[in-house]
Amino acid sequence: MNNIEFFFYIKEDNINIAIFDGETKKIIFNKKIELSISFDDIEVVIDELNNILKKLIIEIEGKVNQQINRINLIIEDPYTLKINACIKKNFDKLIISKGQIEYLVQDLKQQIINEGANTKVNHIIINEFIVDGQKVNNPPIDKVCNDLIIDLQFICLRKDLVTSLENLFKNHQIEFSSVLCAYYTKSFFNQQFNSIFETAVALKKGYNPNEVVIIPKKPVKMGFFEKLFHIFS
Repeated sequence: MNNIEFFFYIKEDNINIAIFDGETKKIIFNKKIELSISFDDIEVVIDELNNILKKLIIEIEGKVNQQINRINLIIEDPYTLKINACIKKNFDKLIISKGQIEYLVQDLKQQIINEGANTKVNHIIINEFIVDGQKVNNPPIDKVCNDLIIDLQFICLRKDLVTSLENLFKNHQIEFSSVLCAYYTKSFFNQQFNSIFETAVALKKGYNPNEVVIIPKKPVKMGFFEKLFHIFS
């Protein structure tokens, strides 16, 4: 059962719970519970979910005969925000390092957060690099240049919503393995994937080569995205 992924997909009209078997690439459990909530009132959302979680968790754990400690959360929030932004640095014919690119992305991310106190950056997408006026597809590490521009898109959820959901699940001894924006995840849905859950698994493993994976400020094993770079949250 090491390849099992638990998903909670939360929308205003329902919560969809799925268990995805990474070995067989099949959903071995799927349950949808109708809701009638508005994401305008986060307290109502939390109360409604809290009322159903205890029995639901017991049911799921009985299905797989193991305790749920970590889940993947997919949120379909109508207040999801997309922000396009660029950052530029003059290198004066010096070599671009991986660390400098990471710093620029992190700096721009922090500016986005500072501009919106209730903003949580969930996905960072690199649209393009521009080196001395020329577009390049890959990180220009070890290149010599005068000017570097990084064009990015930030997909953001509301910080208070995500924090409230984190606290709710922690009360049930569950942490988040990942938090994904539903609109972003669904944008990759195609004939290759049979469900939003299979799509989410692929994105977690680096399906979008232009997404920067944000990892926590503690030692972790490096994964797929080593071919690009990691930044720290």
